[in-house]
Amino acid sequence: MRSVKRIHVISPRLLKILGGELVETPVGLLPDKGAYVWGVADRKLGAGIFNHLMLVGRVAENLAKALIEKDPQLSDSLNLCWVVEAAILHDIVKLYGSLREALSVEDKFLLNLSPNMKENDEDTEAVGVGWLKELGFALKVQEAICDHFPKQVRDDLYWQIVLVADFMASQKIMSVKDRLDDVSQRWTVSSSPDKLPRVKPAEFAISRGVIEEVANKIFTKLGVTDCEFISKYDLNNPNSMTRTERFLRHTRDKQLEQRAIRHVSHFMS
Repeated sequence: MRSVKRIHVISPRLLKILGGELVETPVGLLPDKGAYVWGVADRKLGAGIFNHLMLVGRVAENLAKALIEKDPQLSDSLNLCWVVEAAILHDIVKLYGSLREALSVEDKFLLNLSPNMKENDEDTEAVGVGWLKELGFALKVQEAICDHFPKQVRDDLYWQIVLVADFMASQKIMSVKDRLDDVSQRWTVSSSPDKLPRVKPAEFAISRGVIEEVANKIFTKLGVTDCEFISKYDLNNPNSMTRTERFLRHTRDKQLEQRAIRHVSHFMS
């Protein structure tokens, strides 16, 4: 069984969308094009999102490599760089959407947003896909970041890997069941009597079944449970960070975003 080489997924286009920017709107400055990822717009607010994305990337890269080791023929059809890019960028509209969801009805009107707009709406998700398309990311990467709460299984291994990785990583890596329980408690319960839950319980139940089906398919193929996979690769140990994750964490910690963008752009030009 051949080993899969470690990869370093750092490109000018990835750094450009990670850097993001603040844009002036009728209701003030709001983040645009992924400003939350490195926390350029609001480093404190972006910290939790950033950590989640790094952990999803860690799980996704390990899942993809394990699948290729199990079935070497996948190396011809599964691009590890695309898997990691999709995993890191799967929540590209998180801060963009959540801050807009929290606006008043009047402010949403000023921005031409639906009064019931939510961060997980398909329209909001389409904004992130548009950003990736604009910067030239592969179609597989664009498609893999869609359907956070799926209604049916998609025959797309990139999407399946990112979906399972997303539902194994919160602020730490855990079993799919524990992660789904956590999401259910936070997303299907109203925060106040006058607000609807972010996801309707009945809709979440459908998505949960789909996520569990995809996870079961992947881990059956690998011959392990999700908990055994976490233990095998020691995924909650900082030493299990991928090279990409180490670079991005270091860049954010040292606030070297613009220097990194210039350096990588020059190196790859």
